[in-house]
Amino acid sequence: MIPSQQYEIYGHENILSELINLYDNNKLPNKILLSGKKRIGKSTLAFHFINYIFSQNEEYKYDVSNYTIDPNNKSNILVNNYTHPSLFRIFLKNDKKSIEISDIRNLISYTNLSNLTNQKKIILIDDVEYLNVNAVNALLKIIEEPNDNTIFILINNIEKKIKDTLRSRCIEFKLSINISAKKKILNNLYPDVYYDEISNDFIDYSHSLTNLINFINICKNESLDFKNISVENYLKYIFENNLYKKKDYKNIDFKTFIEIYFRKKMNNFHSETIYNLYSYFNRKHEKCKKFNLDMESFFLEFNSKLLNE
Repeated sequence: MIPSQQYEIYGHENILSELINLYDNNKLPNKILLSGKKRIGKSTLAFHFINYIFSQNEEYKYDVSNYTIDPNNKSNILVNNYTHPSLFRIFLKNDKKSIEISDIRNLISYTNLSNLTNQKKIILIDDVEYLNVNAVNALLKIIEEPNDNTIFILINNIEKKIKDTLRSRCIEFKLSINISAKKKILNNLYPDVYYDEISNDFIDYSHSLTNLINFINICKNESLDFKNISVENYLKYIFENNLYKKKDYKNIDFKTFIEIYFRKKMNNFHSETIYNLYSYFNRKHEKCKKFNLDMESFFLEFNSKLLNE
């Protein structure tokens, strides 16, 4: 699901509560770094905090007691339409390998604009690990200038390094989800699904709660056995039925399931061939993203080379 449209939050309530408390007491640092593994809810947390700030004096404001965004809230609608005047977003675009200095120049132009409201401006930079050297240097100059009316929220996949000079300028909040929290979240979402009953392939080799949620949703929609299905048979079903083309699944990154496949293979077979294949498909996926190519060829080749070998 798109992070800005995830109206409930699970597993990060304590950090969100801390951020809200700091904001309410005028102690919030204006440069925040949210770090953690990929797809554990960093962006979702950011959008919940942003909605809390923006919706203070609006109808359907943020529900602090239940940590939920009201979809009817005006600021929520503007954020999802990319039209909120007090929010500027930077993220890695699908056709790019890095976030470039041109993005930071656009940010500079935005910060120089007069604010017609009394709201704080929020700069949200996702995928901060993809800032190229020039972009980092330009960003450092901006965030070093004191500005009490602007909040910078940077999001970092902790498995990829960012410049120490950038990290040191921010107050870092480290996000993680342990097994106990995963069990609680899945139980809230799916009362009929028990964590310990989920297929071992997805429990053992999925590093992301989002992957587990997407896996269960597809199993339920397609009447698949989420308890016993292997990652190989799961992928075969996806490709044979062209699920990656269906509108219902347009927000799912199916490549993450291929990563589970390779983790399993590399755990069971420490061979150079497996590592080479993993590297090959990673390069091919990056090429498809860079040149905006049809992903179908990527999936078909994976299916023919590995699943039907």
